Amino acid sequence: MVAIEGHVHNSAGQPLVGISVEAFQNNLFGQSNLTSSPEITNNNGYFKIIPQKNIDEMNSNVYIVVTDESKKFVSVRDRRSRYKRKEFSSIEGIHGWKWKGESISNLNNVIEIVVAQDGKPVPAEYDSVVIGSGFGGTVVSLAIAKKYKAEYAGNRVCILERGQWWINDEIAASDSYRSFLVNNNMPFGTWAYPNDIRGMMAAIGNSRFINRIQGLYDFKQLRNVNIIAGSGVGGGSLVYFNVTEKPAPTVYQNWPTESDGNISLNEFYPLAEKLIGVNPISTTTGLGDQPLPKVTVFQDAAKQIGNNKIMNITDLNARLSISDISRGVFNPSTGHPNQQEIEKYSNSRETNICERHGRCGLGCIADARHTLNKEIFNAIDNLKLPIDVHPLCEVVEIEELPPGQEHKYVIRFIDYRDVIDDADFSNTRELSEEDTGRLTKIIKTNRVVLAAGTLGSVELLLKSKKLELSHMLGKGFSTNGDLFGIVNPTKYNVDASKGPTITSIARFKDDNGEFAFSIEDVGIPQMFAEVFDTIFDKLRKLKGDIPSAPFIPSKSFLTLFSEMFLNNIDINEPHMKNLLTALTHDINNIAILSNLSNLYSTFLRIFSNKVNSTPEERVSNVLILFGMGRDVNTTAKLVLGNKDNITLDSDYNLDQPAYDMMLNGMKLFAQKIGKEAVDSLIIPLWDIKSRRQITAHPVGGCSMGQDVSNGVVDSFGRVFRGKTGNQVYDDLYVADGSIIPTSLGINPSLTITALAYRIAFYIVDRNKEYLP
Repeated sequence: MVAIEGHVHNSAGQPLVGISVEAFQNNLFGQSNLTSSPEITNNNGYFKIIPQKNIDEMNSNVYIVVTDESKKFVSVRDRRSRYKRKEFSSIEGIHGWKWKGESISNLNNVIEIVVAQDGKPVPAEYDSVVIGSGFGGTVVSLAIAKKYKAEYAGNRVCILERGQWWINDEIAASDSYRSFLVNNNMPFGTWAYPNDIRGMMAAIGNSRFINRIQGLYDFKQLRNVNIIAGSGVGGGSLVYFNVTEKPAPTVYQNWPTESDGNISLNEFYPLAEKLIGVNPISTTTGLGDQPLPKVTVFQDAAKQIGNNKIMNITDLNARLSISDISRGVFNPSTGHPNQQEIEKYSNSRETNICERHGRCGLGCIADARHTLNKEIFNAIDNLKLPIDVHPLCEVVEIEELPPGQEHKYVIRFIDYRDVIDDADFSNTRELSEEDTGRLTKIIKTNRVVLAAGTLGSVELLLKSKKLELSHMLGKGFSTNGDLFGIVNPTKYNVDASKGPTITSIARFKDDNGEFAFSIEDVGIPQMFAEVFDTIFDKLRKLKGDIPSAPFIPSKSFLTLFSEMFLNNIDINEPHMKNLLTALTHDINNIAILSNLSNLYSTFLRIFSNKVNSTPEERVSNVLILFGMGRDVNTTAKLVLGNKDNITLDSDYNLDQPAYDMMLNGMKLFAQKIGKEAVDSLIIPLWDIKSRRQITAHPVGGCSMGQDVSNGVVDSFGRVFRGKTGNQVYDDLYVADGSIIPTSLGINPSLTITALAYRIAFYIVDRNKEYLP
């Protein structure tokens, strides 16, 4: 007979005595109570429930209900989930809350239930508020906090982050990071799993289109451009593919940072690299010397293309923000490890090494990626910096206060933490105006640093109607020239599901020998392999209708993905949205799985059409090419749409020389590695009627300039005030990709970080000791 055992304790680890605990089981017919009467925790907070019927230890769909008659519990959670509260009244006249957990996957484990009894309201005043916690927000927050700790005891930095924390579910309960989140009642989600179609559906359920408050992936459609961004503590570092490359000096030589008479941006790239932590990863294992198949195929092709076209032919490995150990690092005969390597691997960041799962944008199971949530946690927990992180707090307006007041700005934000534990709360539906008003709070502050990402920062400034801003706001937006190509099939095995998602980069040069664009290899995660392979094969059959452009299919990848996958899900239907959201944290719930069983059968019929091939084998001869170019946008402007959401006022121009140059570069790769030479190339987002784009690298819209006539901020991210001149708002900054004035032709994460360092350097009075 299975016994359900556990403890109930508060956030400080103290046992809670006399708490009522019950167990229920979900089944196809509803739910059944497994106890004749509630169990009561003893002096150690311990409870033991003997079910009234036989149940399996694994995936039995059992959940726990904790009763709080005092209504003093702020939150209740176990290792896997937050509990949902619902008010009750008994016939005995007892009133209170019932807190219901999610299904418990393994009843052999002792269940540790943590109750938060003390709410932590957001203070109404802070000296500095940072909006967003990505590459820009993290750097600036840490720098200001270091200055406060050294010079201004009592001052604290507030980080307002619209998303929640994210964590690998395999991390032990005793892990300091997980303990920090649980003990401080921080809402957090776990990465999508397992590595099959169920995991893919969970990943879709983690999108903010469906899970609109706690979702990780923010997909926005701006006319003919689709943008992917991250939402959570750590910002874009949670979902990017870890590439941390410095652009060519010619890219930023004419930026205001290089002509304002102050320290060059170039001086901050080494600091950015050190914070993020970079390693090349090109082998099948750490300490190994066998190259990954896709590394061999891509880099051999690049070398055949030659140094007449490619400027980094002797160093094609991409710099990645992932921990790894190269083969030669433990070789005393050659002087390794040297002092630099000793310092590097003594850093708490360099712990678990990459296990080549190919899940970089989906959440690293080995926890080897250097995401910025770890930097923020380390700053708070180990360095004891005065930083308060308030997740699930979405800022809606910044307003300047009149002169003579104690503070300079007031920030209005919606605090979703007040409702996420309510049983009737749904992540999939819009809040009413009444609820939004009830959840809206304000903070008064003397300094605001806007670091909400390119779209987030521009949108927030557009909504802050009382600020008098440059007419350049929304202009100069760039997709960084992102362009996808597919070589299908390749004539060599590339094993696309193994290794970091990106491993290699080829920097192409123009006729003058200057940097022009870059092309990288991109892997295919195992959970997407069957779906992508099926669609890629269909694209292969649909191309060739236009003799002058044989690489363009009659239907694009987005069209086919909608027809074959999303339309079967009925993704706009509320019930389906709720199921997909529930799937993200309760993958084995029998009620959810039974509701989705017909859907799974449909997907197996459509996508599991190669019965003799594993998912990995199905993408063993498919290589995605990813280009980034120096495109120029002089027409499409970021504006607020009908629903007050960010959009473009016209289509983005995808018919310009930068894309033709990248297309020619992809043809060169296809010629070398395609089984059908250049005929193996497909441009998946274009079709015979239109061109569309997916980008994870939006920049600009709040560009740096010398004054309001050509920029929204100056070279230190200070926001210009008014419609003429170069006067700035006092202590109002922007520090993210939106201030980048041109496309980069390369991944922007390192440049955003370097710019944030330069801004932080100014904020902390040019004292490098305070830089992280």
